Amino acid sequence: MSVPARSCATIIPRFPVGWAYSPTARRPVRGNGGQVPPPYATALIARGCFAAAIFLTAILLSGCAPTESPLHIAAKSGTVDDLARAAAGGDDINGRSKVNQTPLMVAAAQGNQPAVDWLIAHGAKLELTDNDGDTALLVAARDGSAPAIEALLVHGANIEAANDEGATAAVIASSYGWLNVVNLLADHRANVNAADREGRTALMCAAREGFVKIVQALVEDGADVNARAADGKTALELALEEKHKEAAEFLRSHGATPSTMPAPATRAAPATSTAPATRDAPAMSDAPATRAAPATRDAPNTVPTSRDAPDTAPATRVANF
Repeated sequence: MSVPARSCATIIPRFPVGWAYSPTARRPVRGNGGQVPPPYATALIARGCFAAAIFLTAILLSGCAPTESPLHIAAKSGTVDDLARAAAGGDDINGRSKVNQTPLMVAAAQGNQPAVDWLIAHGAKLELTDNDGDTALLVAARDGSAPAIEALLVHGANIEAANDEGATAAVIASSYGWLNVVNLLADHRANVNAADREGRTALMCAAREGFVKIVQALVEDGADVNARAADGKTALELALEEKHKEAAEFLRSHGATPSTMPAPATRAAPATSTAPATRDAPAMSDAPATRAAPATRDAPNTVPTSRDAPDTAPATRVANF
């Protein structure tokens, strides 16, 4: 299954050695205490043979131990019969791989709906989490596995479960561009305004990536177009930062404003200081036309309006934001 270029995770075995594949950085990074690779691995890396270095180190340091059980392997693309044979061999339905994933998580990631149904029917737990805090539902949302998500929700998976980063299935699917998953979650009444630990909602994530159709779907489902993240940014600002004009225009047309606009509005309040002009009104109402001269003396009262001009400047700058 293809994964968007800017995705932050994927299902790839990680080895118990000095270096491992990071699902966040999508590249090999130091792990296991930060120890450096052994000399032979360093030499292979220098020659661009990083995969060979990892493989050789894994064999030597892990004693050729498999990263997954036969049940994990069957859950990827195997049939129900394959799962039954693996379970008959003594594999734990909720056993963990080297990355702390259960067979149910593996089946969900691969979109293997029959495997998902079979595993749940035979005792697989829905809310167990892997090293990233992802449940089977969150893993499926990351990989766009709509059939698996449907099966998990039917069996009672928590649609609002969040991982270690505070991201729910709706936030994850929106970040990865899975429109079908976003629509499916909305149909199951997922909270489209749920935010991760940085305050980023599904709409903000979709806007940042330029996923216009997802932005449209989320707004139609009630997403708050002016919600702010922890850094104060709105979905519109994120879209503009990444130069996603179509997404930005859609958000504007549905009432979105940059988060910097409300502040000048509050500073413009002193403009009501021109109210004295209303106090002069009685003088004009009961005075002859020849007494209109005080109005010229009141001309200085118009000066504040010229001082108020800078308050409109932010609005001009925001328009060009």
